[in-house]
Amino acid sequence: MGDAEIRNIVDGGTFHGPVIQGGTVHFHLDGRPPHAGGTPEIDPWTAAATASAIWDHVPAARETTIVRAHTLAVVGALAAVRDRAEAALGDDPWQDPVMAVRFAERVEWLLGEPEADGPFELYPAEAALLVLLPFIYRANQLLATAQFAAAVTPARLESTAEEGPERLSFEAYAADYGMLRDRTQLRPESAAPIRWWLFHRWLLRRGALADPADVARLLDTMGEQARPLGEILDTSRITHLLHGIRRGPDVANAEFLEQLPADDRVRGPGHQRVRDRRLVLLLALAFSTCLDVTALPDVVVEHLGIPHPVDLGQLRETVERAAWGGDPALPVLRADCHHEAVIEGLRAYTTRADEVLHAVARAGRERITCAMPALPARLSADQVRPAAGVFDGWAGFRMDERRVRELLMGVQLYKDRDLAVRELYQNALDACRYRRARTEYLHRTEPASYHYEGRITFEQGFDRDGRGYVECRDNGIGMGEAELRGVFSQAGARFAEQAEFRLERAAWERLDPPVELFPNSRFGIGVLSYFMLTDELTVTTCRMGPTGSPGPVLDVSIHGPGHLFRIVERAPKGEECGTTVRLHLRESAASWSCVDVLERLLGVAEFDTAAVHGDRRADWPTGVVQVRKQPERERFGFDAHGVRAAWADAPKGVQVTWTEHGGALLVDGLVVQPNVRGGVLSTEDAGLSGVVVNLTGPYAPAQLSADRIQVLDDVSSTLLDLLSPAAEALAAADQPLPNYAWVCRLTGTSPQLADLLGPV
Repeated sequence: MGDAEIRNIVDGGTFHGPVIQGGTVHFHLDGRPPHAGGTPEIDPWTAAATASAIWDHVPAARETTIVRAHTLAVVGALAAVRDRAEAALGDDPWQDPVMAVRFAERVEWLLGEPEADGPFELYPAEAALLVLLPFIYRANQLLATAQFAAAVTPARLESTAEEGPERLSFEAYAADYGMLRDRTQLRPESAAPIRWWLFHRWLLRRGALADPADVARLLDTMGEQARPLGEILDTSRITHLLHGIRRGPDVANAEFLEQLPADDRVRGPGHQRVRDRRLVLLLALAFSTCLDVTALPDVVVEHLGIPHPVDLGQLRETVERAAWGGDPALPVLRADCHHEAVIEGLRAYTTRADEVLHAVARAGRERITCAMPALPARLSADQVRPAAGVFDGWAGFRMDERRVRELLMGVQLYKDRDLAVRELYQNALDACRYRRARTEYLHRTEPASYHYEGRITFEQGFDRDGRGYVECRDNGIGMGEAELRGVFSQAGARFAEQAEFRLERAAWERLDPPVELFPNSRFGIGVLSYFMLTDELTVTTCRMGPTGSPGPVLDVSIHGPGHLFRIVERAPKGEECGTTVRLHLRESAASWSCVDVLERLLGVAEFDTAAVHGDRRADWPTGVVQVRKQPERERFGFDAHGVRAAWADAPKGVQVTWTEHGGALLVDGLVVQPNVRGGVLSTEDAGLSGVVVNLTGPYAPAQLSADRIQVLDDVSSTLLDLLSPAAEALAAADQPLPNYAWVCRLTGTSPQLADLLGPV
């Protein structure tokens, strides 16, 4: 049976999917009569998949009939899933019923016209995946949205004491959008669209749109329709493709692409091959051009809850009517818009799509061995314009990038240039934590044995040109080109929010017990603090790949925060993973020592740490509380010396060490001050007297000041819950502490802590 016959059969009634028996394809049609006009009612997804030109890119010698019939059956099953999910999401004002069809059309558009450009030489399995993925993506998106919406109830403003973890997580995320939250109070009619938008972003951030368990459930839901396609619909393959769709330019990340087979033979109807890397690049690019309303930039939602808001009905209509026209090599987005925010949003959306295009084109040249279609040279939004007679012009508030950059790098934000060293340490700490977690996962899932001991080293000295420098070396996870282009070079970006990390963490969480990683990065702007010490920095780095092997050694020289730095490959494969960051010091920092700074800031090192400056050296063995007496002239710094006693039964993530003199509150081993004082907290700057408490992992406070010196959360109750059993254990032990003189001193600074220790 040929393609034309399939179309004729489907056109004759509502398609319920095929049954394959003995090599014959049987189609089940309902018996309903056609409409009055003689045209049967066909689901738009089934119609789009049936008429798709993607099938024409399969050479005639490769039979498509059976694979195509099963593919159409799966689309029909997905449409049923869509209908049930959409019915449960009737209150969501951001629903976009035709997004999947637009996505499918964009995939066809990228492949080109078979008659004009020649067939693209697909295998039937590849054609099936390109046809199916827009509908799988949308069905999975709707299922995840419906599932979490039931638990979160996004439009509900009031919270109760018995909220579940999903609702609490959503509210914590929404709290970061204070301006939008305030608008929902000022103009209640804006609450539903704003909070539903926040909900969609929250879903994306937590990786809910590509969760392997959800994908497996979706494929199971399709049951008999999906099973005949065999390994074509492998859960791991579909999960990675779905994950890649929303990655944006980072879809070209070599580390991500290496997780997909370049050329895979699969069991399915007939002889099949799938080139997953090529597919994911094409799907990501197609998605970036399909104008998903929930993926539009923030400027759209920022114009809700105001006197002249964006009308979401008009927005959907604009998106549905928008089209890519012009020269195929230089496509131009055409859209008539009824709000200036929609114009700005579509233009920014196109700019990002253009970034995806260039990333895909580069990856196609460098990493894809099979043929790629002729991609456009660039994407333009030159014809995104106001609808006729709606408004004449607009202006937007702009910030002076240079002045804002100087503010972020200057003393107005960080106040103390020594915090550049703190940032160097914390970035190295995150890198070592990441490598430790990846190594643990490999050790538990691979037949080989993997071991890792982290190291962080600071060195201060002079280079061959006599220039002073401070250098931080770690043997952590390292960075590849994608990380240098992304997290490292983009202020505000955090690696824990990147799609690559979320996908890897999902795999870690499937282990029992799961592999845990608690990043200490909070704001993603800390790298700017480097420029408080330097006008020039150099980076040498080597990324540890997912299999544990070192990647290329890369060099970068940066001569200022506005500098366009060049990434140079020094070697195709490194010997040791890790990163070295060298800050070339200004002359004004000549009398400054990184050893002094680290001794003041670092109380406990999570990995072996050393600092060297000339003939001075300081060492922090893993997990050992530093011994240091704070100089009288120093107002803020680590102070703990004299007799000590550690609490052996502290929970994971907490370290408690009683100390005869001094005391400190630490987060991730670094000294901090509590902004809210009370309970066991001291009235002195140190925050705690008589005890050093290090909070890490699940106990680390969520809110820190931008310079990470102050804890903004009220941690007094947490500390009381920890120090109460710690004090009981100390009193029951045969230790030099507690003694009368020590408890008397504590009474003057922290009476509640002294009370916990009881009479001596």
